[in-house]
Amino acid sequence: MKLVRPTISAIVGVLAVALLSPVYNFKIERKQEKSANRSLANLSAYQMNKIEKKLEFVLGVNFEEDPSVLVVSRDDFCGQYDDDKNRIILNKECLVNDDSSIKKSKLAVNGPGNFNLDWILAHELGHFYVDLTDQRIKLVNSGDNSNSKKFFNNCKTRFISEGIANVFEKHISEDKNDFEDSEYLLPDFNCRELVSRRQIYNGGQKFVNDIMQDSGYSFNEGIEYLVRFNPCPNDEETIPAFRERLKLEMKNYYFKKLGEGK
Repeated sequence: MKLVRPTISAIVGVLAVALLSPVYNFKIERKQEKSANRSLANLSAYQMNKIEKKLEFVLGVNFEEDPSVLVVSRDDFCGQYDDDKNRIILNKECLVNDDSSIKKSKLAVNGPGNFNLDWILAHELGHFYVDLTDQRIKLVNSGDNSNSKKFFNNCKTRFISEGIANVFEKHISEDKNDFEDSEYLLPDFNCRELVSRRQIYNGGQKFVNDIMQDSGYSFNEGIEYLVRFNPCPNDEETIPAFRERLKLEMKNYYFKKLGEGK
């Protein structure tokens, strides 16, 4: 049998295929992953529209537009609202189980272990609605000092921002909130360090619900007031005292607005 000596070009070709195959396969996998994420995003957007309709009915809010939805693979959150792009970001790792619940991983370490897609979407829609309210205020009143980014990012008012979002979420999950006033950090609910998730989310939800229910004004009016004025507790003020002050200030604001015919 005659042996054929491989040429240099043939050797180079074989090596090229061997070296480039992993890269090629990686590109295929990345393309397939992006396609799967787009499909999840489309399904999530469809589900989000149904949730919006329910929230509009039970809370009297009005989603004048929809946020976009992006699905990514992360290990540090399940849902997030990007106020720069009016976009809800969902973590695929939280959506892939049959029951849509969080996998038993570090995703669930700092929070309850049974979120599902509807709850995540409702919560992030709460943040989106605060942002929509801020945009609407600025559109009607140019030069207005409302600033939802300041509201989101100020650690003294983060519990109010998350409280609003939790009100949206709990109207979908229908979970009861058993948070008590005694659980607030008194008197130093401040920026020294992050407080517990329960204080931020459940405490914030109780704070917002108490203001909305006791003020006699609509949920929309309550959110507009909070976003417009970015209220913040004084250094020596307890959270219950801050809540009572805010109720009075909001009533005075809308009473004065009514008297001015606005």
